[in-house]
Amino acid sequence: MGLYAAEYYRELSATFMHRPYHRMPETSFAMSYLFALSQDGAAGLAELEKHCGRAQVSLDAVLAEMRSKPDILDFVKDGNIDADAYPLTIQIAKEFRGSPEFTALVAAKMSLGSEAMKDIGNVYCAALPAWIAAGLEDAYERDLDLAGGKVLAIGYGSGDAAEAIPMTVARGWRKAAAKIGFQAALEPHQDLTQVQYENLHDTGSARGLMDPEDGFVIQSIGSSANPNFSDEGVEYYRFVR
Repeated sequence: MGLYAAEYYRELSATFMHRPYHRMPETSFAMSYLFALSQDGAAGLAELEKHCGRAQVSLDAVLAEMRSKPDILDFVKDGNIDADAYPLTIQIAKEFRGSPEFTALVAAKMSLGSEAMKDIGNVYCAALPAWIAAGLEDAYERDLDLAGGKVLAIGYGSGDAAEAIPMTVARGWRKAAAKIGFQAALEPHQDLTQVQYENLHDTGSARGLMDPEDGFVIQSIGSSANPNFSDEGVEYYRFVR
C-alpha cells in the first residue's frame, strides 16, 4: 500500500474488531500498533523507544522479542498455558494505554459504536458485523463524514484463522446507515440489578422482571445429551405478540 504499517493505522477513520469484551480489542489493537512501530523506519523506532523508556524496558530486548516466533504449543506441553508469548511488549502496552498516543491512535479510532456494543455482550461470530453496524449508525447520528475514509475490520476467527480486512466507506453510506436501527433493536430492555443478574446466572429466573409485551423470549433450554439427539444448553425461542 506504499505506507509503513503504523502510518496506515494513523490514517484510519475507524477500526472494528471481534469484540467479546470492551477492553480486549483495545489491547489487541495497541499491541499490533506497537509491533507496527518496529517496522516503521527511524520515526517508528524513535516512538517505540520512547514507550520503552516509560516502561523501563530495553528497546533492543523488545525488538528481539518482537522478531521471535514463540511456539505456543510448547507452553501447553510445559504446563505453562498462562504464560505471555510477548511479556516485554505487554509491559510496554500497559504503559502505552496511559499515553496521549493511545488516546489519539487507538481509543479514538475505536470509539464509534463502542458504547452501544457494551449492551450486547459477547455475541461470538456476530461481534464484528454488529460493531460495524453500531459504528456506522453512531457516525450517522453524529453527522460525521466518513465517505472515502479508511476502515480496518479484524476478526479473530477461532484463534488460528484471524483476518484483517481493509475497507473504504462508500459515498452512499449515510443512506444505508440510516436504515440499520441498531439502537432500536435493543429496545425495550430491562436493566438488571446485581442480585437479579446473579440469580439469572445461577437459577435461570429472577424476581422483579417484567414479561415482554412482544418480541422473542426464551421458551426453554434443551437438556438432552445422547448420541441420537443432543440439545443440551440450546435455547428455544418463541415470539410473543
